[in-house]
Amino acid sequence: ERAGRPNMVLFFVDDMAYGDLGATGAPSTLTPNIDRLAARGRRLSGWYSGASICSPSRASLMTGRHFVRTGVYPGAWPCNSPTGMSLEERTLGDVMKDAGYRTGFIGKWHLGQRPQYLPTRRGFDTYLGVPYSIDMGSLADFTYKWPQACPYIPLLANETVVEQPADLHTLTRQYTEAATEFVRHAAGSGDPFMLVLAHSHVHVSIEGTRQWSGPEWTGTQRRGRFGDAVAETDWSVGEVMRALEEEGLAEDTLVLFTSDNGPWMQQQENCGSEGPFRGMWGILEDGYWDTGKGSTWEGGFRVPAFAAWPGVIPPGTVSQQPLSTMDILPTFAHLANAKLPDAPLDGHNIMHVLEHGDGGEDVWPAMPLWRQRPPVDIGALRKGPLKFHFATQSGFLNEPVKYYDPPLVFDVDADPGEQWPLDLETSRELLVQVRLAKEDALLLNETIERHPPLQVGGDRRWAVCQKERFEDCFPPVPTEPCEDCNGGLVPDHSVVAFDQNMQPVPQAS
Repeated sequence: ERAGRPNMVLFFVDDMAYGDLGATGAPSTLTPNIDRLAARGRRLSGWYSGASICSPSRASLMTGRHFVRTGVYPGAWPCNSPTGMSLEERTLGDVMKDAGYRTGFIGKWHLGQRPQYLPTRRGFDTYLGVPYSIDMGSLADFTYKWPQACPYIPLLANETVVEQPADLHTLTRQYTEAATEFVRHAAGSGDPFMLVLAHSHVHVSIEGTRQWSGPEWTGTQRRGRFGDAVAETDWSVGEVMRALEEEGLAEDTLVLFTSDNGPWMQQQENCGSEGPFRGMWGILEDGYWDTGKGSTWEGGFRVPAFAAWPGVIPPGTVSQQPLSTMDILPTFAHLANAKLPDAPLDGHNIMHVLEHGDGGEDVWPAMPLWRQRPPVDIGALRKGPLKFHFATQSGFLNEPVKYYDPPLVFDVDADPGEQWPLDLETSRELLVQVRLAKEDALLLNETIERHPPLQVGGDRRWAVCQKERFEDCFPPVPTEPCEDCNGGLVPDHSVVAFDQNMQPVPQAS
C-alpha cells in the first residue's frame, strides 16, 4: 500500500536550455507534451542547476549537496575514469530505496562508468543507459577524435553491455520503452516508485553526426536537427505521461522536469538557446559569446523546470524565486517519509513552494554558484533579486578569469540578460547588500567542507568493454590515414588517456 506516499518521476535532460521549449518561449520547436506538463502544474522560472556542467550537476542532483562536497570536480568525468562519485555518498536512489520505493534510472549517468559506481550500486534497482556523454566514443559510422582512448559508445542494461556501439537512431526509443515498462511493472506491484529518466538528448554526439534523433523525427522541426532532438525528447515525455495515465497513476505521481545545465554554446546551431539569460556583460564588455554551459552567467545555471501533481500542485501557476536541483532529494525524501542522509545537505524541501507558490522569505537566502575551472570557488552569489559576480569567465574559451572587488551586481529579476550592472554609488542600501554578500560568500567558501577532487583524468584500461578481446571495443587502427572519410575528421590514434584537465595524453613511444 502506498499509505499516501506518491510516486515520483524526474525527467532530467542533458544540456537543454531555457529557450528550447514552447513553454519557455522557443519560437521554432514544437513541444506539446512538455508544454502540457508545464501547464498542468507550476512553472519554476527561478530554477538553477547545481552546477553548470554535467558530472558536477548530477552529483548535486544525486546527493542534495554542493558538488564540491562530493569530489565530483573539476569538470566532467572522462569516458575511461578510474574513479567515480565517492562511494561514501548516500544517493537519491539509496534514500528512496531504503524507504521502500522501487527505483529506476534510465539514460545518462556520468558519475563513474566502472561497475562499483553505476546506478545499480547506488540505490537503483534497474538501469538502462549510456554511462557518460554521447560524444565520448565512436559510433558505427563515425570514429571518435581519440579512438584508442574511448571505446565504442556502450549501452548498458544494469551492468551488462547490450550494444556497443550504441545506435543513436533507436536510443531514445529504447530509453522510452524501458521507462514505460518500469512504470507498468511498478503499477502492477502496488509499490511506490521513483523513476529518473535522464535523457542523452539534447547533448551533441561526435563530429560528423553532432545532433541526432530517430529517423521519424529527422527533418520535422524548423529549428533543424537540434529541433528534431528536442521533438524526440518531447515525444518521450509524452509516452511516459501516457503510461501514467493508462495505469491510473497520474493523480498519485509527482512529475518534475528539468535539465542538468545550460547550452554548450561552442556547438553553435547544434546547441540550445539561453533565452533571456544571455550574459550580455560578458559579450559586450569582455568580448566573448560563450556565456552558457561552464560559466557562472545565468545562461550556465538557469534551466527550465516544471512540477506537476494533480490535486496537489495548482495548474497554470508559477514560482519565480531561486530554487535548485539540490532541492530534489530533500523534497522527494519528505514525500516518501524517508530518512535523510547523515551528511550535511544544502538543498531544501520545497513542497510548500510547489503547493502554494512564493510568499514570505525565499527558500535560498543566499545561493552560491560555483566555478567549473580552477580555482573552483564561488564565482557568483544569488540573493533575492540580486546577483553578485566575484569572478567571471566564459564557459570554455581561453580568456583569463576576471575578478571584481567590489563585485559586479545585477538585478536579474529586472535584467535577466545581465547587461546593466547596478551603480553602487547611487544607493547606501546597495552598498550594505554588497558588504553582506561578500561576507556570505567568504563564509560559505570557508565553511562548506570540500572533498578532494576525484576527477583525475582517465586511461583506456578503465574503458567499458565486455568483449573477449579488449581491442574489439575500439575502432581498428587504419593502415593508412584517410582525410576524406569520417566527416573530414582525421582521428588521432596515439591518444590513450586524459589528464585531470581533460587534455589528451599520447601513448609513450
